[in-house]
Amino acid sequence: MALYTAAISGITNQGYDVFGGPGDRLINTFRIFALKVRGSTGSIFYYSIGRVGDRQPSCIIKSTDTVASIVTESDTAFGSSLLALSEYPDRDLSATTEAIYLNAMEFVVAEEYSTHTALVYSKGRSLVRIYIEETLAEIIVLANEAEVDGLLGEDEGVLLGEDGEILLEE
Repeated sequence: MALYTAAISGITNQGYDVFGGPGDRLINTFRIFALKVRGSTGSIFYYSIGRVGDRQPSCIIKSTDTVASIVTESDTAFGSSLLALSEYPDRDLSATTEAIYLNAMEFVVAEEYSTHTALVYSKGRSLVRIYIEETLAEIIVLANEAEVDGLLGEDEGVLLGEDGEILLEE
């Protein structure tokens, strides 16, 4: 399971508008199920937008990406399960960003704009939309980092142990 930039050509939202229209979106391959070949090179799959472990609600996504490329990315493990991102508070792009740490498994979808990236994650049974500073490519790098050294600092109340494990201050 990994974060993957999918070329989405069609979406059936089934009442949940988290994707907008077609285009490139960063998705969590853990949320993909019933992946099938569509046409000669494309794919179609269900995508769970509910909390991790729930199969409903979901969207039907048509992609120009091959099944093989999606499977290859799905077989890649997260290097770091904790994503350190820079959030614009209250989705105010004129505000100074604040650090937010998201569990990669809660990641639903992200779409990049010229000024920011809109990211949706699951929090319990709710979906939360935030604006962040990082691009889709930068989010993938953060998710694939083997070590969190440099992503989390002592000023954030987080310390790293000798083996790179996260130690919380008491």
